[in-house]
Amino acid sequence: MGKFSFASWTLHMASIIIFSTGWGFYFHEWKGSSKKAHFLIAGGIATLVFSTLIIGFGTWLQGRG
Repeated sequence: MGKFSFASWTLHMASIIIFSTGWGFYFHEWKGSSKKAHFLIAGGIATLVFSTLIIGFGTWLQGRG
């Protein structure tokens, strides 16, 4: 990632959060929680996925130029 090597840490942490949240849903750790909690979790995961795409796109742009 060139001089933006700090982005790899951000991508690593986002992937850990996304994976662990998915794992929690798979093993029903969120069973019984409110719909509001599920909505907030989905919003947070969507934000992480979107930010990961933005970082990847920025890295791609930097690699082209």
